[in-house]
Amino acid sequence: MADINHVEALLKKFMETASFKDNTPEFLSDYEWFIEPLNKETNEAIADYINSVGLRIDLVPGLKDRKGRSHDCFRLKFREINSIHKMKHGFFTFKVFARKGNRGPADEFKLLGKKKKTKKVKEIANAIKKLKK
Repeated sequence: MADINHVEALLKKFMETASFKDNTPEFLSDYEWFIEPLNKETNEAIADYINSVGLRIDLVPGLKDRKGRSHDCFRLKFREINSIHKMKHGFFTFKVFARKGNRGPADEFKLLGKKKKTKKVKEIANAIKKLKK
C-alpha cells in the first residue's frame, strides 16, 4: 500500500499541473465519457481533485459495456479525462469508456495508450532485472 504522504504529494503535483483548456475535437463531444478508477487510491485522488477544481461529479454506478459487465464510473468531459491521463502517476489505474449519445452500452477507449518508457528508464529496469538474477 502506498504511503499516504507519498500519495498526497503526488495528488498535489497532479492538481498543480492539470490543465482544463477546451481543446476537445468536435467529433469527441458527441460522446459521453467515463473514467473507472481501478483502485481505492485512484478513486480518492480523482474525486478529491474534481471537487477541488469545482467540477461537478456525476457518478455512474453500474455502467454496462458491450459485454454486459458493470463498471462504477465518473462521467466527465473528454478534456478532463485527457488531463487526468496526462498527469497519470504510478498508483493511478483506471479505464476509460465512451458511448455515442446518452444511451446504450459503453466501449472501452484505449487510444490514450500507455506512455513510452524513456531510454534511461529502460536501462534502469534492465539493471534491476540483472541484479535480481
